[in-house]
Amino acid sequence: MQLKYSLHQTAKLLNHGTRSLQTLSDESGLNIVRAATGQRARQYSAENIFDLATYIRSQNAARSKPLPRRAVTCHIPRGGSGKTLTATNLAVLFSALGVKTCLVDLDWQGSASSIFGYDPDVDSAIAAARGISADKAVDYHIGHMLGLQGAPRVPFSSVVKYPFGINGPALIPADVTLNQIEATLTVERLNSDRADLVFFDWMKKTPELLLYELVIFDSGPGFSRTVNAALSSCDMVIAPVGLESISEKGLRMLKSQIKTINERQKSSIEIRIIPNGMVNTKRSLQELGAISTGYPGLVIPYPIKRSEDVPKAYTHEKEDRSDPLMPFALKYPLSEVTQSLSHITQIIGSELWPDGGFEK
Repeated sequence: MQLKYSLHQTAKLLNHGTRSLQTLSDESGLNIVRAATGQRARQYSAENIFDLATYIRSQNAARSKPLPRRAVTCHIPRGGSGKTLTATNLAVLFSALGVKTCLVDLDWQGSASSIFGYDPDVDSAIAAARGISADKAVDYHIGHMLGLQGAPRVPFSSVVKYPFGINGPALIPADVTLNQIEATLTVERLNSDRADLVFFDWMKKTPELLLYELVIFDSGPGFSRTVNAALSSCDMVIAPVGLESISEKGLRMLKSQIKTINERQKSSIEIRIIPNGMVNTKRSLQELGAISTGYPGLVIPYPIKRSEDVPKAYTHEKEDRSDPLMPFALKYPLSEVTQSLSHITQIIGSELWPDGGFEK
């Protein structure tokens, strides 16, 4: 099943007016299908949306130049706080603004990979044996590109996925074997402090990544060598915090870890906190107040409200699992949650590129 989007939905995702988008759709020359009946309105595909975003940016002289590459890591030690929700949707919404974005799944469970339509439990051999489309298989992850402990490097082109076309967010997927790099990184760390910068070096030395302006690492819970490498290689840590429980310990640990990294590397990694699961209850409001008071200036003022649609976006509705999982913003483009995530994207973008070039 491939979702189709109305003009209004597409305009919302692209942060554009419907009238100007109609004109741009005509000018772009893209193959946008029309409904077979009625007024034969345009029906945009996800790929159309990202192709249009790229076209719109190319027509804006102030935004046509490439942005300096930035990297962010979505992380907080606690599980279930919304790291993957945040990472996948930031990848979608930055791409919808024409920013060339690559999402790196660093969780061996492969949740982000599943949301983008791939099956971390299936490789090419399993797909062939079970009659599953090879397009859904995951054979490689970032560990295969690092060449750790003298292992042969797998090229970027063999690992990267393009779930929504070349102009959409690119994905470096993950599967259960990603967990094996933890021991390797531990050994590397014993031999060299440079092991903490293994992802930084990968971004610097991978020619294909020069095309990307933003790299987003979706980390797993807790602290590990893999997580530490992501934190050490980024410009900003985005910490989603669930408001249904107290998150003070996790935030304190994260702040301490970033302080240590900054002091060791003489870097200036920033932290931004996203309140998640907001409801109008005393407990939720108290936790939001406590975080805002305890971490002044770090909390992005657009809490993501709790929505019944969020779990729906990440579960199969049919027993045959033929309906794909989708990033929330693509499945529910008009949702209040998507609007909050859009505002968050704009704020993060303006902080990552404060010298301009990011604006609409």
